Amino acid sequence: MHMQASRHVAVPCDRAFAVLADIERYPEFLPGWEAARILERRDDRLEVEQSVRAGPVPVRFRTRARLYPPHRLHIEGIEGPFHRLHIDWTLAPDPGKGCRIRLEVDVAVRFGPLSVLVERGFRHQARTLLDHFERRLEALASGT
Repeated sequence: MHMQASRHVAVPCDRAFAVLADIERYPEFLPGWEAARILERRDDRLEVEQSVRAGPVPVRFRTRARLYPPHRLHIEGIEGPFHRLHIDWTLAPDPGKGCRIRLEVDVAVRFGPLSVLVERGFRHQARTLLDHFERRLEALASGT
């Protein structure tokens, strides 16, 4: 599955990047995200263990995140049910208007008895990801 989306947000890119890079807080505002724990932090790299619900199926996986503040965050799967998992966030200043966020997701689930359910669940997660980040940015900006 490959998906792309972009959105304008009314906050500076550095603030938007800070929310994207705060992976351990994802369970607070991303439905289905049950846990996110940083296992290793090295300069501009994070290794993260995550647990999400892909529909009715609990899924645990590990990712490696490369941080390029405040313009890019690249996440790749390194362990779990994925044959391929790449998530790329790109942020570009929108002069006088905030920031343009672009999300690109490329995921393929390993074959198995639950692969169809997992892929369907991740497809839904990917489609709504940008919406939830935008709501989080709005909530933080308004202090709620």
